[in-house]
Amino acid sequence: MASDFDLLFQNPDELTRLESHSLSRVFERYGVKSVLDCAAGTGIQAIGLAEGGYDVSASDISDKMLKQLGRKAADKRLRIPTALADFRTLEPWKGSTFDAVICCGNSIPLVADLDEVRRSLRAMTSVTRLHGIGVVGLHNYLWPGLKKHRLSYRGTRVNREGIEMRVDFRLYDLGRVKVNYLCVRLGRRPWFTQYVKSYLLLRPQALANLMLDCGYKSARILDRRGFELHEGFDEFPLVVGET
Repeated sequence: MASDFDLLFQNPDELTRLESHSLSRVFERYGVKSVLDCAAGTGIQAIGLAEGGYDVSASDISDKMLKQLGRKAADKRLRIPTALADFRTLEPWKGSTFDAVICCGNSIPLVADLDEVRRSLRAMTSVTRLHGIGVVGLHNYLWPGLKKHRLSYRGTRVNREGIEMRVDFRLYDLGRVKVNYLCVRLGRRPWFTQYVKSYLLLRPQALANLMLDCGYKSARILDRRGFELHEGFDEFPLVVGET
């Protein structure tokens, strides 16, 4: 999965730029300089933040994902220390503290239940400095515009080698949503990629309340750009807790 994970995104470089810009907007309010990305994957957030001048460390439960991140960082001549770690414990980072610990890409809802969400949040606070922050990025599958639609068509791109399509199928059941990601490329070098993931259906406000229960002194819900979310919904909110 690691080698072609970025195929899930129509333009991963642009996504990296946008995610970095949103997180930087949040970080500026708290004087953040050091960041741990505890669900780094292939580096969508970590790479952009390192390019922006932040002191970034990264971990993931997948060694293959970290190797892919390392290759991308090397190509850009970036230094990003990495460690193989489960974000429910963050064992390799014990004894270290960071200004910000981020867990983006809807990673926390991959766990089995709310107890494991709490365990993950406590692990994040344990390596965050006093008056630092934790940032959790969600995909809000309970957003009203999504729940009515089981099929999500994420775009087609035509290039010299053919047509690329990205489609998601969603099945809602018993407090979770199972998402089947399909990437299909038709052309001279056709590829077909399929991933299936199961997420807890976790509302942003519910996550904010859990953060308060797990050691954060405050919790705010922001939109995907890093601005306050006063009314309505955002499909990709950020929940920010201060330690």
